[in-house]
Amino acid sequence: MVLVYLQKLKNRFTALLNGVTIHAADWAGQAETPLTIQANIDQIDTMQSEINALDDQLSQKRKDGRTLETELNLIAETIENKAIGFHTANPEVLNDYDIKLRKPPEKRPVPTAVLVPVIEDDVDGEGFIIETEVDPDADKYEWEKGTASDPTDLNTVPPLQHYKITSKTKFVDDNVMPGFRYFYRVRAFNTSGNGPWSTAVSRVQ
Repeated sequence: MVLVYLQKLKNRFTALLNGVTIHAADWAGQAETPLTIQANIDQIDTMQSEINALDDQLSQKRKDGRTLETELNLIAETIENKAIGFHTANPEVLNDYDIKLRKPPEKRPVPTAVLVPVIEDDVDGEGFIIETEVDPDADKYEWEKGTASDPTDLNTVPPLQHYKITSKTKFVDDNVMPGFRYFYRVRAFNTSGNGPWSTAVSRVQ
């Protein structure tokens, strides 16, 4: 994911590099040279690469966290069920486990609707308003995002990474750069499982 503030900084130094290179005679003897300016640009590229690598790790860790939650919930449920079995004759003892006896909830259906995300420019001209319809079976919505290498290509979907999980069906993404094409897709999920991913949609700021 290209960070807006780093891209703006890189664009600034790239323009300065161009000017210093064209007017090299005027800059003779100065500390600022094409090599030093290029070194600044290289620093920005390195930082962006490091941030992208950390984003990839964080995205994987979030997925690992969801997997761990599912696995450990099953273990906790097993322990609770055994405790209920041990103390059938004295259910008040279950307070020691903070277990409240109740009717088992009806299993909710896994979301099945294929959502349709919509992207519009924000009213201030910076960023996107992203929206999808409400899924009645959803607890939350998971979004993925990717940046295309060619902003004119509407059909080639780039690798998409975890972007956010939210209970809202409408939000603003301000972390976009003019001239870049961004793709998004969404799916609903609840405690019973994940719905299908939507088709990825895109827009250029």
